[in-house]
Amino acid sequence: MDQLGGAIVPPWDFADTSPDAPLDTSATAIMTAGPLDLARLHPDPAARQKWQQTAERLLTGLCTDYLATSPEHRGLLTKGCYSKPHNIGVQWPVMFGDYFFVEALVRIMMPGTFSIQHNQLAV
Repeated sequence: MDQLGGAIVPPWDFADTSPDAPLDTSATAIMTAGPLDLARLHPDPAARQKWQQTAERLLTGLCTDYLATSPEHRGLLTKGCYSKPHNIGVQWPVMFGDYFFVEALVRIMMPGTFSIQHNQLAV
């Protein structure tokens, strides 16, 4: 979170410090799961609230600034990055980013839906 420096979406690689480094919304979508888990599991109520707010900030940022609205866009999030070294799917939708985006939305809107209980997915 510190490496984001307040941003919502990281560059495709934190080592790429060029000003035109492609962003990767799939990383943010995947990363949102961590604070959601901490918000659910941390023993300290204040820490749980902090992690919940972090997850909500990330998800709100994705919804506000990176949600695809164009009919020709083939995914839910814009500015994903599948493989910059291979120049494949750069600044384009990424299926796993869309999956984790939807999972994060469901986990915030319907808490407990994606929780694992006794080795079975609770639906």
